[in-house]
Amino acid sequence: MVILLKQHAPQAEQERLLAWLRELGAEVRVTGTPERPFFCLTGDISRIDPGLAARFPAVEDVLRLTEPYPLCSRRLHPEPTVVSVGGARFGGGNFGLIAGPCAVESEEQIFTAARQAKAAGMKYAVLTTKHHEGFCMWDTQYTDYKCTNTPAGRDLVREYVDAFRAEGLHVGFYYSLIDWHHPEFPIDRLHPRRDDPDAEEQSRGRDVHKYAEYMRNQVTELLTNYGDLCLIWFDTPMTISPAQSRELADMVHALQPNCLINSRIGNGLGDYTSMGDNEIPDDFKSGGLFESPTTLNDTWGYKSFDNHWKDAQTVLSIKRHLNERGVNYLL
Repeated sequence: MVILLKQHAPQAEQERLLAWLRELGAEVRVTGTPERPFFCLTGDISRIDPGLAARFPAVEDVLRLTEPYPLCSRRLHPEPTVVSVGGARFGGGNFGLIAGPCAVESEEQIFTAARQAKAAGMKYAVLTTKHHEGFCMWDTQYTDYKCTNTPAGRDLVREYVDAFRAEGLHVGFYYSLIDWHHPEFPIDRLHPRRDDPDAEEQSRGRDVHKYAEYMRNQVTELLTNYGDLCLIWFDTPMTISPAQSRELADMVHALQPNCLINSRIGNGLGDYTSMGDNEIPDDFKSGGLFESPTTLNDTWGYKSFDNHWKDAQTVLSIKRHLNERGVNYLL
């Protein structure tokens, strides 16, 4: 269930509603913006009356998750935009959008997102299969740190692939080349334990070659278990050598000859150029294919303080700016 609050609803009214929901047994996650928050409810919501707007003046609407996924509603987005689920990056021709604020609770939500992506004119999607923290969104055989070992108990990559292909969309995968969970990955300048007093001692004896083998095994799973991919989007190649980048590129092209590789495979390789995060160039780009990966606020991971959200007109303005300069907009 999602409870949409009125814009600039008084804080006292919001807190009264929160207290009431929690008293009834609901687990409440507050998201949205300070000006226009909404509550995502899980847990016991059986006693929550959808007509509670009459009781709480701060409430604008109540939507149950059995309805079409509400985060794409015009009540939240006055322009016809599409928001994805659970870390999926959507790209369409030269425009895409990224991750909605609520978790994927059912397979139907993924199919709904795929239908909405197609309706918006998008041609392909790129799902984050593993980000820097190492958690895997598929049933990999090389770690227990994966979605099938959570209450979800499902292969979310499989659901994404099936849903988007059913709508005639091409599918691609994002895969981070670093992994802060893997015991053999060294504590480098990006690692969350880099400032620990004993960081050097923790990192001593770690074998990056063992991690590289793990990485290749996982990429092989992704390239061989889910059919044809339009692209694979690698990230953070700071610790990968030229020989490793070449070996990985050759492996991708051998297993999936038509799969594009982005430039973040590192060391000057890749079939097209992924520009810097949130990089908006002013010059026209020629002599290849280019994209600019951007966010709807200012950051990629969760930041409680980052409420600098772009409105629909800003997003459309950035899209026009990039497309006029020969750059794909991956949002």
